[in-house]
Amino acid sequence: MVPDVFISHSSLDKAMADTICAFLEARGVQCWVAPRDILPGEEWGDSILRGIQACRIMVLIFSKSANDSGPVRSEVDRAVNARKVLIPFRIENVAPTGAMEFHIGRRHWLDAYTPPLERHLELLARAVRDVLKPPTEGAAEHIVPPTNSISGTLPAASTIVRHSGVVVPSVVAEGEGPLRILFNFNHVVIVGYPSTFQVMVENRGSVPLERIEIAVESRGLEQAATKTLAKLAPAQWQRHLFEIEPIRSGNFVLQVTIKCREESKQLAFVGSRSLRVNEAPGTSDIVSSIKDLLGNSDKPGTTSGGESTLGHLVAPGNIRTLNDLLNLELPENFEPLELALDYEVSMRALAQEQAAANAHLQIPGAFLTQAQAGTILKLEPVESSTTSAYQEIRLIARPSFSLGRSREEADFLLWFWPRNETNDAKTRRISKKHCVLNVKEAKIFVSGFNTANRSTFDGQDLAALEGVPLERRGILSLAGIYFLDVTPFSSNDSQGPKIGNLRNWMWPGTTTAPAVSGSVRFIPMTPRVFPQNSTWMFTDGTFGTSRTNPIILDLKGLAEIQGRFYHYLGAFWIESSVNNDGVQINGNKLSPGFIMPLVSGQIMKLGERSFRVTVAA
Repeated sequence: MVPDVFISHSSLDKAMADTICAFLEARGVQCWVAPRDILPGEEWGDSILRGIQACRIMVLIFSKSANDSGPVRSEVDRAVNARKVLIPFRIENVAPTGAMEFHIGRRHWLDAYTPPLERHLELLARAVRDVLKPPTEGAAEHIVPPTNSISGTLPAASTIVRHSGVVVPSVVAEGEGPLRILFNFNHVVIVGYPSTFQVMVENRGSVPLERIEIAVESRGLEQAATKTLAKLAPAQWQRHLFEIEPIRSGNFVLQVTIKCREESKQLAFVGSRSLRVNEAPGTSDIVSSIKDLLGNSDKPGTTSGGESTLGHLVAPGNIRTLNDLLNLELPENFEPLELALDYEVSMRALAQEQAAANAHLQIPGAFLTQAQAGTILKLEPVESSTTSAYQEIRLIARPSFSLGRSREEADFLLWFWPRNETNDAKTRRISKKHCVLNVKEAKIFVSGFNTANRSTFDGQDLAALEGVPLERRGILSLAGIYFLDVTPFSSNDSQGPKIGNLRNWMWPGTTTAPAVSGSVRFIPMTPRVFPQNSTWMFTDGTFGTSRTNPIILDLKGLAEIQGRFYHYLGAFWIESSVNNDGVQINGNKLSPGFIMPLVSGQIMKLGERSFRVTVAA
């Protein structure tokens, strides 16, 4: 019998694996579990790979031993690459770290470390049955509209989508979001030749979605492909064609960002999938070269690496020239994209920020004589913290920004926290200065050092490169254990704030305008790390409680987008776009329409918390 579920576990958790296996099989779910299903004489690794390939679901028994197990990490990596449904079943109250955090840190998991175990097993069985549930009677095998249609109504959200024998639940990961996105690569993607792919967008919510902005980017493409949909009614879908220009061959990550308006708020989602760009086959023997071409289905193919080869889809006799290959229409296969909610912000907050961006500001009279040049702004809590003595806010306005574990050499400290033997051992895997970002010729580059524990940005090894351009959001991996979400933000106004009485201000001196504008945000994706907020700022960046800001301050009393910090004319400034008591300097409320210069010794109140201002060179 073909198994439905692969049970991945550490050898120390074998008893739990056997319990889960018996529980699921008693309910008609066939499982594959080692060592039971490894035949005598079979090579262990080959048998494991075949087991993963045969199953639709992987149940990961997550514990400290599983987190530290190399074989378990390899199994999870293979399942993720093979687009299997992954259900983490956590039997110990521990957080994933390293590569395991990268794979499952943002997935929904089942916590099963509190009794009774039977209740958690029932929830697991229900989740497995939901995935394995056959399509509703009369439902179509493929959710694909007629070719000549551009919009219509998809089946209900509970419908199961079947693609070439692989059953995928019709859900949006990381939250039941209103949007559902499916990709179909209808051509072979070859470097140097324009190509297309199709995207299907569905509104799964109960209210209309407006101004849906879709951007698809990759380092393998010349530029981002974008579309804007004016409106999408509930239960409506639209199909759109995206044009791309591949400029590099290889395996890349296709990053997808989506913004839309839902009644009085703006939502943003992120997702990613693989993109394979082929080298152009030799024209002298194109027939024999076809078998080496790779497609862009996320469904694993016939190769040992799980790649989707085209040899079994293309009849060699029909392809004799490169033009034949470029014009080839591949079988239609729409595959869902896993989305995660990036942020949610009210339209009112966005409108207030836009109004502040267009306003002319004034320096309050009492602050016209306060001026201090500097490239580092530190806001240190006046009150002691119960969780850490190091919860300061830092803005760095220099042409380079470093990350590492040295207080003297790093702008962003990469420490595991709290201090103990285990976390200190992890921290020592990070170099004193592990990675650096520099501005060169009006561009930002991410570079690593030739350390034993390497750095990668979106999978590219930084030690082997002079630097990778930071043109869009990406994942920075340091020593394979510390992961950062790195996001560049554009400027509100690269020329600086519009200050009506600037000529009356005691200017500290002349400065050179920065080569780039905006700011760069760094958010740790690894649990239990140093709770420091450090932002690289060139000209300006908004702050507030929403994740839409480059400077996120989760402080009671602040608005979603409270205001903006500036580095202008060599000095730091702050303005507020909301008429509340969210920002005060030395007891003076900062109202909309005013801007204050920041100098050392000031006491800044943000929400209900007070900070001491320090400006350094």
